[in-house]
Amino acid sequence: MGSEPRGLGREQWSNVPFTDESRFGFHPDSRRTRVWRVPGRWSRLQNPQEVHPYQEGTIMVWAGIRLGGRTDLVWVRGNMTAERYVQQVLGPVILPHRTQMGQDFLLMHDNARAHTARTVAAWLHTHNVRALDWPAQSPDLNPIEHAWDMLQRRALKEVPENLPTEDQLFAHLRRTWDNIPQQDIHNLVLSMPNRCRCVMNIMGAFSDY
Repeated sequence: MGSEPRGLGREQWSNVPFTDESRFGFHPDSRRTRVWRVPGRWSRLQNPQEVHPYQEGTIMVWAGIRLGGRTDLVWVRGNMTAERYVQQVLGPVILPHRTQMGQDFLLMHDNARAHTARTVAAWLHTHNVRALDWPAQSPDLNPIEHAWDMLQRRALKEVPENLPTEDQLFAHLRRTWDNIPQQDIHNLVLSMPNRCRCVMNIMGAFSDY
């Protein structure tokens, strides 16, 4: 049985790893910029969003962040499926964290099909891993979205001129991920009470996060 985000306080958030997968490419083209035109707020600086149509292929990675730490960056070779999620993420990464953090551990993952499949639910039940009940289509609630933005900006800033292989791209992303200051991760997780209040106050409309 899970718990609702709004029912958690600051202390409880320390037991939650916020997880997700994201896709990164070799040489994104930043010539186009889109704007979220939220009524009354479209001109705010946080609303313009760069769009990166990747030109030379992409790789998918998965990770989690929490107070006091983060997971390793995991290369998901192909699209995320329930089978890959169990074999590459839940077993080798989540289970050791669950063992280390104890019974208060509460996994946050969104409602993507790979995360909610019956095989995943059965695995979570078998290994006594509780999952946080998460609202659909709510990326502004998940602080790891901002961690992905940190990774992309830092990785693109320091990217070598030539990245001929996916292995080199992943190695570059992993180094960059490991070098993100933990204080930045800490601040993202501690923003959760404010995120929840903001989303509830605006009744699920667009937030400033």
